[in-house]
Amino acid sequence: MLAAIVHLLLCTAGLAQAPALLTNGGFEALKPVGPDAQGLVVGWKVGDPPQLPEGWTLNSAYPGEISIGTEGAHSGTSFVRLQATPKNGAHLYQTCEGLQPGQWYRVSLWLRGGPVRLQFYQYFATGPIVTASMISV
Repeated sequence: MLAAIVHLLLCTAGLAQAPALLTNGGFEALKPVGPDAQGLVVGWKVGDPPQLPEGWTLNSAYPGEISIGTEGAHSGTSFVRLQATPKNGAHLYQTCEGLQPGQWYRVSLWLRGGPVRLQFYQYFATGPIVTASMISV
């Protein structure tokens, strides 16, 4: 179970203060959501109050539980708490356009709990989807 992801930042390597390529990488901007009659949002159980980080998408093919925590955040005022089902991982994702082939990128995150696997998917106009697992804890 992933107890908390506090901060996810993707920036170009080699630049000391490169701009973040992800929107809302610290999960500070939140939006309210309306669960369905079963209390779910696209198959996900959502905390109380029901809210999600702006700019992030819940993958309905890999649902779990998500809630926003405020006590004990590593930085800022909030963090995301994910819990996967026993059968699958829970996928919270964001499309990041503008990455350049052949460039190095630095990815950092703060987490508490586990296990966790951070994956990157490459989508091309033609050809297969490529998956690379970068971190597995």
